[in-house]
Amino acid sequence: MTPPGPTPVTVVMVTHRSADLVGPVLDALLSDPVGPAEVIVVDSASPDATVEVVRARGVRIIERADNIGFAAGCNLAVAQATQPYVALLGHDTTPEHGWLPPLLAALDEQSVGAAMATIAQSARPDRFNTSGGHLGYHGLAWVSDLDEPIPPDEPGPVDVAFPSGAAMAMRTELWRRFEGFREDLFMYHEDVDLGWRLRLAGMRTVRVPASRVLHDYDFDRSPDKMYWLERNRRRLLAANWRPSTRVMLWPALVAVEAGITVVAIRDGWFAHKRRAWRDTQGRRDVHAAARRRVERIRTQGDSVLLASMDSAISSMTQVRAPRGAGLVDGILEAYRRMVLPVVRVLDRRAGFPVG
Repeated sequence: MTPPGPTPVTVVMVTHRSADLVGPVLDALLSDPVGPAEVIVVDSASPDATVEVVRARGVRIIERADNIGFAAGCNLAVAQATQPYVALLGHDTTPEHGWLPPLLAALDEQSVGAAMATIAQSARPDRFNTSGGHLGYHGLAWVSDLDEPIPPDEPGPVDVAFPSGAAMAMRTELWRRFEGFREDLFMYHEDVDLGWRLRLAGMRTVRVPASRVLHDYDFDRSPDKMYWLERNRRRLLAANWRPSTRVMLWPALVAVEAGITVVAIRDGWFAHKRRAWRDTQGRRDVHAAARRRVERIRTQGDSVLLASMDSAISSMTQVRAPRGAGLVDGILEAYRRMVLPVVRVLDRRAGFPVG
């Protein structure tokens, strides 16, 4: 086994019950001639042999006696990183040799806050797992271009809404300045939130075609996962839109909420949807802390994002949209266009650039 390579990156992985997956990931990292200078694994109370698998490869591991979640695990590792760049890598991925230098080259552009790899499917390496996340103004986010062919001759970095936590890189100083992931999200949507905040700070997220990572991806539609997705979607809306913008968007957000409730009833996870609703009501302390975090880095008004965000719900690939979703798409888009001039006025009065 060759030692870590010369690329000045700390690769961070968070594991939990990952004994069958983490070994090949580490082998791919450690055998890469231009692999990372440092690897840190945070294990969240794995009951299996994950820790032993990591130790056998001589990689630094931080063991936790409790499951602290993906967001907190990443933050813990980056706090101890020694390299000028940090990269997150999923425990169920396979990075191709040479995946790191193109990400660092993209980050040389100071307007770029985060760079993600082109993530392909492990079973079908010529097909996208995601070409970059899709994010609507209603907070619904999902992978884009799932199962679509990856173009063989893509040009340089492509702007995307948010980076995938499965394979992404940032300057370590910037990660720390942005205070990393929101730990109260625990898991899911922490990368969506980070991308949203980067855009509010006037920074871009890009996908790099020359950086390739395979992902053993299977969208789990379990009620527990739907709970986390819904809970965290609502938390993002509460923190990342200014209060005046939320007031303007309220009718559309209520309509989307009703549609999601219909899907939850139809698909048998309404109890989890109700729990997500309860867990975001009355959490003024959590929402206020998150809003303060956003305002510390904000340089852009909400209209800049609202002008570029999509409205569609019918194009979701992981969850079957309710009947009539195409019509709802048109209504949501018309509403976005209608309120955008008002949000611009409110941004201008608050002293922010407008979009």
